[in-house]
Amino acid sequence: MNNHEPTYTTWKFKSREGNEKEESRTIDYIFYRSKNLTPISYLEFPPKTDIGPNGLPSTNYPSDHLSLQTIFLIRS
Repeated sequence: MNNHEPTYTTWKFKSREGNEKEESRTIDYIFYRSKNLTPISYLEFPPKTDIGPNGLPSTNYPSDHLSLQTIFLIRS
């Protein structure tokens, strides 16, 4: 929101060739283009401490991506 992307929308650990690699990045976006739409609110993401030490998915967040949600003001 306000031209800033979230710190991360996915956070996981991948094992490749015996090495575990942490990947935490923003790969999900909401794109819009309209003179009549203004984002006024958005769902904040949980901090990593709330997700748990093993990343996503977790008990409280069952997907490997976090949900993006925003509220737009629609002008006619």
